[in-house]
Amino acid sequence: MYVFYAIAIMCVFLSSFQAWQDEHRALLLEAKKEEPALSPRVIDKIVGNIHGDPKFHTSYMIRAEIGNSGAPSVAYKWELVFDGHSDVRCDRARIPEPLTLGRDNKPPYIFHSNEALYEKVETEPIRQGAQVRGLLWFWCTAEPNVLRDATGALRFLDVNGKTWSAPILAGPFEETDQYYPGISEKRKP
Repeated sequence: MYVFYAIAIMCVFLSSFQAWQDEHRALLLEAKKEEPALSPRVIDKIVGNIHGDPKFHTSYMIRAEIGNSGAPSVAYKWELVFDGHSDVRCDRARIPEPLTLGRDNKPPYIFHSNEALYEKVETEPIRQGAQVRGLLWFWCTAEPNVLRDATGALRFLDVNGKTWSAPILAGPFEETDQYYPGISEKRKP
């Protein structure tokens, strides 16, 4: 008779545990829906000289995009880090209106302050299913030829403080498109 009671108690315990486990999984799934799922990508970069500043030597402009398949989130605390160059410091710079970056034997790039990615995503959340493109401009302490050939990452935080990053490849990026929606770059004729 005690054997039946023991079996009954074990069955109640196992069914209670199974119910708890099912509820726990459902709760984790629900919490996962509340997490941002950001996918940053560096489209290309423009690396050049800064003249007249004793501390900063390199202008580092990045065209980037962030997609979001999760909960809405802002993106903030942008930073550039370069592999093997921990001594290099890059400070985010405000994009003036307009910003003209010269190029060798080509028309200069002309960018506008409303194209700044950090202005688009630091105060307005990136909606689920949205993709936002823009520019990020940094002034860096290393020489342009060092950073042009360096690998690294563009990093930022989401609303929950999670770090996201996109790789930066060595060498010049090849411009594949002349038009990037969200970045209305214009060139002087």
